[in-house]
Amino acid sequence: MKPIIMDISKFDPSKSTLITIGLDESSYNDPLETLRKFSKNQSSFSSSNDQDKCQIKLTTNQKDKLLIYLKDEKNYRLNSYGDLSEADYVLAFSFGENIDVNLEISLIVEEILIQTKKHQIFVQWEIGDLLSLKNILYKRSINKINYDYDKDYIDTEEVVTKFLERIQTSSPKVLLVSQAWHAPRCKKVCEDRGIEVVGGKFVDEFSPNDNQKWVRNAFRWVLKEATK
Repeated sequence: MKPIIMDISKFDPSKSTLITIGLDESSYNDPLETLRKFSKNQSSFSSSNDQDKCQIKLTTNQKDKLLIYLKDEKNYRLNSYGDLSEADYVLAFSFGENIDVNLEISLIVEEILIQTKKHQIFVQWEIGDLLSLKNILYKRSINKINYDYDKDYIDTEEVVTKFLERIQTSSPKVLLVSQAWHAPRCKKVCEDRGIEVVGGKFVDEFSPNDNQKWVRNAFRWVLKEATK
């Protein structure tokens, strides 16, 4: 069986030396532990053979960026933390195009909707649509953040921009809801814009058949985030 090939070397204009990281079945199936091990001893992964489940092709320049990114697990993945009572708002981000992970995120938002009536809840449009399909009354309780009429996509920074435009409040306190590996970027974008992130509730899943390749598994996501 041919290994899965993840080749990101073409995105490095520096044209530094090409290397291949080989992952066997156990490494591929346990991405979090594999990334921890790689950050401590990358040399043991810097070869490939016929037993590989996956081969990652990248440049030495990209590998250096990856190692910096992996130094602190909080750079690439967050566990749920904090308390809703400390927040003024809830802000939920979608993940990928498929329904699977976004449905799990919407279930967390639904739990919050049931739990509180005093918080304003803002959700990226995919999450809002899923909630409205489940219960039309939820449409009255959420603030949906849509993409612009001349686009078919809205990114993390644009979601935060639209959120801030809607609330017109300085230094808001926010509870994030997102995919766990997307959470560090969501948190950073919020904090860079003056939002105090007091906690978050996260879904630790990927979307293996998504049209967006980088949301299919942890390795693709980390390679994209670390080396861009």
